[in-house]
Amino acid sequence: MSYKNQQIKSILLSLLLLTILILSVYWQVQKFEFLSFDDFNYVVKNKNIQNGLNLKFFKWAFFNSHSSNWHPVTWLSHLLDFNFYGLRAGEHHFTNVLIHLFNSIILFFIIFKIRKKSLESFFIASLFAIHPVHTESIVWIAERKDMLFAFFGFLSVYYYIDYSREEKGIKYLLTFFFFALSLMSKSMLVTLPFLFLLFDFSILPREKSNTIKIFCEKIPFILFAILVSILIIKAQASEGALRSFADSPLEIRVSNALVSYMKYIGKIFYPLNLAILYLHPKSIQFYPALFSFLTIFLISLFAIFFRKKAPFLFLGWFWFLLTLVPVIGIVQVGDMQMADRYLYFPAIGIYMIFVIFTLHYLKSFGKITIILIISSLLLFTFKQAGYWKNSRTLYRRTIEVMPEHGSAREFLYWALMRSNKYKEAEKVINTLIINNKEQDLTRYYKDLGLVYFKQGRTDEAISILKHILSQSKNDKDALKKLLFVYIEDGRIDEAKEFLTNFFENKNELINELYNVANVLIFHKRRYNKALLLFTDIIRLNDRDKNAYLGIALIYEKTGNNNMAIKYLLKALSIEDTYNERKMLATFFVKNGNNRRALKEFLYILDKWGGNFDVYSNLGKLYSKLNSPHTAQKYFQLAKKIELNNRRY
Repeated sequence: MSYKNQQIKSILLSLLLLTILILSVYWQVQKFEFLSFDDFNYVVKNKNIQNGLNLKFFKWAFFNSHSSNWHPVTWLSHLLDFNFYGLRAGEHHFTNVLIHLFNSIILFFIIFKIRKKSLESFFIASLFAIHPVHTESIVWIAERKDMLFAFFGFLSVYYYIDYSREEKGIKYLLTFFFFALSLMSKSMLVTLPFLFLLFDFSILPREKSNTIKIFCEKIPFILFAILVSILIIKAQASEGALRSFADSPLEIRVSNALVSYMKYIGKIFYPLNLAILYLHPKSIQFYPALFSFLTIFLISLFAIFFRKKAPFLFLGWFWFLLTLVPVIGIVQVGDMQMADRYLYFPAIGIYMIFVIFTLHYLKSFGKITIILIISSLLLFTFKQAGYWKNSRTLYRRTIEVMPEHGSAREFLYWALMRSNKYKEAEKVINTLIINNKEQDLTRYYKDLGLVYFKQGRTDEAISILKHILSQSKNDKDALKKLLFVYIEDGRIDEAKEFLTNFFENKNELINELYNVANVLIFHKRRYNKALLLFTDIIRLNDRDKNAYLGIALIYEKTGNNNMAIKYLLKALSIEDTYNERKMLATFFVKNGNNRRALKEFLYILDKWGGNFDVYSNLGKLYSKLNSPHTAQKYFQLAKKIELNNRRY
């Protein structure tokens, strides 16, 4: 067998093994659920991706931020998934797995293109493919952006290697094209132009090329990276995710960044106790930061000094450092110290160093060592992926790893509530109350009241919420929860009695009675109870227009148009407005009184002027009253307005 045929065979075998490794670990995700942590914002409740592929979607995706991000390509990916799978979570998860498989294959070819060694390329790609630290990026639907930025980033690197050898314009354009798509998926690789420079001065044959030309080639990439960075910073600032230096001083950020670098390396070599949330220390860690700085400095010096003899040490180390810069915490977003997902691309630099040096110095024993490591990682990753099955298992695992993490317990509480696991939710809230060191435990007691109600312990729920309100009358959330309990339990009279005793101010009482009545109408359809509340409001203030409108609405919903008209006229006697006058005209149409309806629409036309609805209704009414010429006049006016609206 020729060398070329043997090489092709080893490549195909490597790709087959990569596929088997990834699917053996991640096949399980097809049974996973959407997570309450961001999956709802990104997919489940995101109407923008659920309304189909149209001009409105592109305007939203490209010219608006959502979830503190700007990544139009990611939104397009979620939209396509929704069109294919709807809200079947397993398929959304599996799309991530498939993209991760493609990423692993492209990485294999990138390493192979440089080193021409299939085993070395396979080992590096395998570590990337099944390392537990990447589980978060792969199995979390909301992290589709990680899959995509890396996919396009890898393609950009692949074509840059080609360009560096051939310097063909098409290769340069493809490099830039995929770089742009990467940043439009997630802005992680804004430092990729500088990574290209590392390639130029380490493993690619460009050192003898024109240095000015090499740097100038990167200018379009850098300018685009700056533009995307500005868009992202604006998006994060507009949604309050970006922390100011007053909240997080520079010295704390630098300290945390240095320590995080070492912690990230620790997670690569010891990937246990991984969690979705890591608490930010919010203080200077002087000695750990100093140790980290010295370690980074010495390794960097060593890598630079031996750049010629060990170019992959130079490239791998600075690949790791450089591609982590955007998320290392100098620009502080949210309250996280670090995140496993941030290692999806940077960790490759460490994998390269480890595999190449292990194979070089340990020879055959090195191969056995790496195979044993990959086998162990396979088991760890399978187990780690299982924690992401649903929100409950994920938050339980986070608490197990970080017992002091209060936010994880709160997330678990809401996940349990959504799953109707109220007994467990009660235990979580009680733990939060016991562990909480803050003075104000009110929010937890409010949640406890809600848990009691969900378990049928209504009196206990009411007692807790009343006690909170006795301490703070201005707690609108507690009042809202209390009224919710009363309404859900059908205790409307008790709710009214409580409100009457609670509010000394008549206007505040009326406002809350009105809110309860609206819930009864629109959510519970308990029209008789709502009618009594509106009647009580009128007793308190016989000039309350909204109460008359509420009664009119109840009669309209119960089919009594005559009474609806009566109370609507009372409301209009207090204040004559366009919407209510139009409602009155509509009631007359429903009642079959076309002449009175015509009179009301003509009144509207005279007082507020014409619009499409008014002209259209006048046309219909004149048609019914056998005045076709007049009807045609108003239909033409309506059509003229419609055409003008389309034009603008």
